[in-house]
Amino acid sequence: TSGAQTWVRTIAKPVAADQQTTAVGSTIARVLADWRVALALLSLGVVQQSLGHLNADNSWLITVAERVLAGAMPYVDIIETNPPASFILYLPAVWAATVLHVSPEFMTSAFVFAGAIGATLFAGQILVRAGLLSTAEAGLLLTTAAFVHTFMPGASFAEREHIAGFAIMPLLAVYAARSQGKSVPLLAAIVAGLIGGAVVDIKPHFALAALLPLAYVLWCRRSLWPAFAPENLAVIAMGLAYVAISMLRYPAFFDALPYLIEAYVAIQSPLKEIVAQPWFLVNVALIASGLLLFGRRCLDPVVALGFLGSLGFLGAYLLQSKGWVNHGLPGVALAILAVARLVAPAVTKLAQGHTEEWSEMRLVALYGLAPCCIIGPLLFGVQLQFKQWEEYKGLTAAVARHAPPQPKLIVVSSELDIGHPLVRRVNGTWAGRPHSLWLTMCSLTLIAGKVGDDAYRARLAKYIDIDARMFREDVAANRPDLILVDGSRRTKRATEHPEMAAALAGYAPVETVSDVTLWKRKP
Repeated sequence: TSGAQTWVRTIAKPVAADQQTTAVGSTIARVLADWRVALALLSLGVVQQSLGHLNADNSWLITVAERVLAGAMPYVDIIETNPPASFILYLPAVWAATVLHVSPEFMTSAFVFAGAIGATLFAGQILVRAGLLSTAEAGLLLTTAAFVHTFMPGASFAEREHIAGFAIMPLLAVYAARSQGKSVPLLAAIVAGLIGGAVVDIKPHFALAALLPLAYVLWCRRSLWPAFAPENLAVIAMGLAYVAISMLRYPAFFDALPYLIEAYVAIQSPLKEIVAQPWFLVNVALIASGLLLFGRRCLDPVVALGFLGSLGFLGAYLLQSKGWVNHGLPGVALAILAVARLVAPAVTKLAQGHTEEWSEMRLVALYGLAPCCIIGPLLFGVQLQFKQWEEYKGLTAAVARHAPPQPKLIVVSSELDIGHPLVRRVNGTWAGRPHSLWLTMCSLTLIAGKVGDDAYRARLAKYIDIDARMFREDVAANRPDLILVDGSRRTKRATEHPEMAAALAGYAPVETVSDVTLWKRKP
């Protein structure tokens, strides 16, 4: 570490005396710490989401929330692959949209923007009050938070991971204060704990993003007593309340749990593929470079807890073993925030005219923050939102050509994004109970891979029968106008099942767009 820091100083030395570049650096520093830049980034994020759309996961969960509010029984009348928190999270926004007569997508985005702003200001207030962040330094972190939580998420905006990434911040701020023996107002600690508990409820894996920082607090204080602080009791209370609500309100989830675990959870990408994803590599690079370049300065409680929270989300990413882009978002966001805290003192001094800070800031800006500002949004699909992308090019127009207004749709595929948000985009109705034939496709994949023993594969074969029968029942009961069938080999095998063949017998293919064939109901 000391060698790396010496190298940084050596490389930066020739620039230290350059008054022109120092003046530019001072101007940049003042701009970065200006609250109006944070507001501009927030506005840019709003424009971005207005031009684009919420992705397949969000669209489906909004549909589930609508059906639940209309009286459908989750995991029976509408089948989700995740625990109840996945759709409970969207219920308030969907309910508010119904009351105010606006679109659920608009209200969901509004709730998420409000949540990101609230969590950022709440966490900042805790840190400033505890003396862990000066008001001047808070300006840079406010700008960074606006960047990572309202602009950078791009096509992953409003995902559960996006929400978890900013919602964990107040709890991390409380932990930072506790680690230094600073007092935290009781109400603030309880509220931060309740929000942190909700993060853990969203996905149990996210507990790592709280447990690693808590371990740091216990290490700093050399005591176990901080584990019993009000915020941690609030986290536990939130978890117990969630379990109780799930058991009492959504008991069918526990009936569905065996096949969710055996078919859905069992599908995992190879570790070598997961760790090769760019969001994973950027996350690791941010933490490693921070430790390498700044050494013991990373023991600053705000920095340490930011990196540990990032590592916690990185652990959740590995545990889920899917390698999906949204799974990588919260870890990258917290890592960028931690790096911003590392450079905040230098930025503040540089903004005040202390030119000796420019030499170090120059390298950090050129090789750290600037690449993050460019790569981060590209990783998470900002460019897609600005160009009004479509998951399967031409599919929306094809549906309009072959279906009546407000069509009823269903898919034969494991791909969630074929039917969603397409069905909402055409103001249609989803004609199935699950979002796709994920149960069939996952089971076929596991059987083909000879995963498990004969008894396990026999259960998977029964899941295929159940899924095919459910598909035929949905088609018969809801009479979709179009069935969208992807062109994969697995899908072809699925359509050979007698129940599937019977369901498709009343339909005929009319057009193929982006490897998705539209089957229209025969006259």
